[in-house]
Amino acid sequence: MKKYLFILLGLLVFAGCSDNNANDSVDVDVDNTPEVEVEDPAVDLETEEDTTEADDETTDGTGDDLTMLEEYAIIDDNIELSALSAKVEEDNPGTRVILFEDESGKQVYKSVFVKNDQHLKIIKMDDEGLLYNDFIK
Repeated sequence: MKKYLFILLGLLVFAGCSDNNANDSVDVDVDNTPEVEVEDPAVDLETEEDTTEADDETTDGTGDDLTMLEEYAIIDDNIELSALSAKVEEDNPGTRVILFEDESGKQVYKSVFVKNDQHLKIIKMDDEGLLYNDFIK
């Protein structure tokens, strides 16, 4: 009777350790570290990378996708956006950092917007420094 109990428990442990996903395969190196390869034909990595890069940059120098941002009106009042291209360097729940470059690719301006406080700083990257430092709304 104990023999059957041990066999049953062994099968349960073995079944609990197995993975039901047939698309995953595990390769083991010489140093016994597993490498997991997931095959998912529905995901096209090149398309995802292209989309991410396209979202980070504006399509032209006017910053069309920036117009929907809370701080856009103040940035537009302080910077001549038509000659610059904008790149959102960081956009997380607390802070948004936008870099503005001229035609040669030199960073000319930087805006830092703290979302919780509605605090905006616009910085000119040369000797002038801080152009705007105030709360909006």
